[in-house]
Amino acid sequence: MNKFVQVISEINDAVGSFVWGTPTVILILSVGVLMTLGTKAFQIFHIRLWIKKSIGSVFSRKTSSRRGGGRGEISQFQALCTALSSTIGTGNIAGVAAAIAVGGPGAVMWMWVSAVFGMMTAYAENVLGISYRQRDKSGKLLGGPMYYIRDGVGRKKGFKFLSTLLAPLFCIFCIFASFGMGNMAQVNSISTALRANFGISPVFCGICIAVVSAFIIVGGAKRVGRTTEKLVPAMALFYILATLYVMISNHHRIPYVFSSILKSAFNLKAGIGGATGIMLKKTVTLGFKRGIFSNEAGLGSSVIVHSIADVDEPAVQGMWGIFTVFFDTIVICSLTAFALLSSSASAMPLDEALSGITKETRYVSLYDNGSQNADVLMDYVANSIYVPASPAETGTRYYVTPQNGAPFEIAVKKDTSSGDSLTYTNLMSVRGVSVGDDGIIDDNPKSPINAVCFKKVEGIELVTYAFSQHFGSFAGKIIAIAILLFAFSTIVGWSYYGTVAWEYLFGTKSVVIYKIIYILFVFLGAILSLDLVWSLSDTFNGLMSIPNLVALVVLSGEVFAVTKKYLSKNK
Repeated sequence: MNKFVQVISEINDAVGSFVWGTPTVILILSVGVLMTLGTKAFQIFHIRLWIKKSIGSVFSRKTSSRRGGGRGEISQFQALCTALSSTIGTGNIAGVAAAIAVGGPGAVMWMWVSAVFGMMTAYAENVLGISYRQRDKSGKLLGGPMYYIRDGVGRKKGFKFLSTLLAPLFCIFCIFASFGMGNMAQVNSISTALRANFGISPVFCGICIAVVSAFIIVGGAKRVGRTTEKLVPAMALFYILATLYVMISNHHRIPYVFSSILKSAFNLKAGIGGATGIMLKKTVTLGFKRGIFSNEAGLGSSVIVHSIADVDEPAVQGMWGIFTVFFDTIVICSLTAFALLSSSASAMPLDEALSGITKETRYVSLYDNGSQNADVLMDYVANSIYVPASPAETGTRYYVTPQNGAPFEIAVKKDTSSGDSLTYTNLMSVRGVSVGDDGIIDDNPKSPINAVCFKKVEGIELVTYAFSQHFGSFAGKIIAIAILLFAFSTIVGWSYYGTVAWEYLFGTKSVVIYKIIYILFVFLGAILSLDLVWSLSDTFNGLMSIPNLVALVVLSGEVFAVTKKYLSKNK
């Protein structure tokens, strides 16, 4: 069994590195550039129009943006909330933190650039989704990339065979992605966060989420829409207020945040150098990848729900697609980035961290001691154990013995008064533990502390650290609640995507099978280790983009024609 898992993992690593590699990222961005040029930068020069026709229409009595039951299955606002429920997830917290930790503050700038072009990719998807949606025998509306691939690309001369291949492939990738990234990975994040911060059992967590999810999923698109239109605004407001509080508290560092983003993004000196040039490339690539992965523009997933919105004009729903990308990346991801970068990462001397050490995690900022690069140092230190020679040992240099290597020296920076020296790539957590014959023992509060555990701070833990400077020990609970809301909304949103893809392949009567499997996977996701599931679902998520991007390029002329006609009619 282990051999089989290893083979699957190796195959997935090879496929995943291609799917999320530079060529695919360039392809997704190129489609965004194509749509931007073909519509004469609609997202920039008609910003007032798309704001008015999308989120602005929610506050107008003359529109049907909040009404359902017309020509569509759900209202435009419900379609927006369902789309946002799947795009706004744990990646908006952990993913942004990882991009900044590895790629530096400049990754945020390239995340914004990807979002600007991604707006028009999402616009094009929605235009085609409305143009090619159809009703089944019961009168229910259905839409998505599989329909404009089959009925749009398939009508083009020489593309018939290609369409019959790409449409089912998109559905297969979508179904697998829904089980993994849209389901098990999300509920696993919830159970982990709730267990760590509230002591809730993963089994109990899995049962509760599965029951609530079942109630919503069985109700179909209308119940999903009614749920997300209440959940998404609440969770967005909760997270926005929390991050804004952190930013306002650190308002004096806002100028530094902007300068660090710009310097890191456009570091020309780094572009000329060798190793630093590689770092610049990493910054650009990570920023683009994070933006694309977060807002899903080009993947074709969100168009499935946008296609059933209560709207007649394809261009109007296209504008809701623009707002979806704007809110997910420019607003939510940026708030996470600003909360991180505006927080003070003051270094704690290691002797101070070790003196009176407890089982409560402490944070230490290390720096390059001249012999090793900081990133390499951190990777080497991760999960290592330090055993002091004597309780009275003092000083600023200590020897750390990793579990799988020889001792090496680390140095601690005491003075971090300069804003430019503050980074997040070299933060560690330091925690007192007890060591037994079989390894670390720290579950028993009565066991004596006789060693220190060093661990690299990244992802969710990095954001928690930034929040803890203002919310104290309650920071973990705030992040846990945010993860609960973000991840649960993703579970609900992706259930609909998978349902439509399953129905396209196997028919309406078999949809109940998919829903049963989906709900079962919700429970399994809470109790299983999901390292391989995360990796596999990430790959399937990216594979969805290939059939969709081909269709967008082939049908780009129709998008341009729809846009030109709408603008000429509404001058």
